[in-house]
Amino acid sequence: MLGFKESIFLTGIGLGIFIFFHNKKWRDISKKTVLISLVWGIAAIKIIIPYFSKGIYLYGLDFSQGIGEAISRLWKPIIKIETVIKTAMSFGFLSVLVPHIWPLFFLHYAARFVSNEGLRWDLGLHYNAEIAPSFAVATVLGFSVLLTKFPKKYRRKVLYIVSGIVLCGSILLHRFYFRGPLGLTYNKAFYEHSQDFTFLEDVVKKIPKNASVTAQNNIIVRFTHQEAYILRPLFKQKKTDYVIFDLRPGQNPYHVAMSDEAMKETFQIVDNDSDYALIYNQGDQYIFKRKK
Repeated sequence: MLGFKESIFLTGIGLGIFIFFHNKKWRDISKKTVLISLVWGIAAIKIIIPYFSKGIYLYGLDFSQGIGEAISRLWKPIIKIETVIKTAMSFGFLSVLVPHIWPLFFLHYAARFVSNEGLRWDLGLHYNAEIAPSFAVATVLGFSVLLTKFPKKYRRKVLYIVSGIVLCGSILLHRFYFRGPLGLTYNKAFYEHSQDFTFLEDVVKKIPKNASVTAQNNIIVRFTHQEAYILRPLFKQKKTDYVIFDLRPGQNPYHVAMSDEAMKETFQIVDNDSDYALIYNQGDQYIFKRKK
């Protein structure tokens, strides 16, 4: 688990704390879990990653405005509180009945929310997949706690009723509130829409398999088996054989490298560069080839 992502060490520490309080017989295991996770986290962030990134770790937390300001980022802006509530709601709030797993949740969300990276705050991307298994475990344990509050003769009925509520609630939330991605599987328009992008095949076919290429996010994935780079303002440092542009709005998700406006400015730079010649233009798609 620890090897997937350096910040997972916090989940390991939280897991160790959970084990410590969950079962007294497992306390030696819990201590080892916390220790191994802590050592791995320090090694990954301070030694391993900087070694491969020229001494830089880009995802450290910012405390430049003081500890108080950093702490306030745990709940500001409000989208962070909404993320926690919506996640717990998806699992029927049964995790509330298992307080010894709360430290695990806290460490996970603290690492995401204290960060200034807005993409970590909501229900998007992969960050919620990291904590979902813990919520699933907490839900099962929460069921057990809840059942102990009822006489034995009613527990089976309570189990069926609460299970039905949680399951139906999750389905309804996914379908009507979150409008989750599984809905695409039965949405006919999704498959029709996908076929609208076949025109990009013409662009891809123009690039030789052994050539180096610079392109935007939506195109670069088609060239992962050759030398390829995401298009940035300093594109010329790479001196690739081809530079591809797709100037339709919104083709650079999350502005990883540039905004749409910056992309157009970069296009003008390449277009006026004497080292590159335009060899293909169809609508908003352009291919520039580097002169030998």
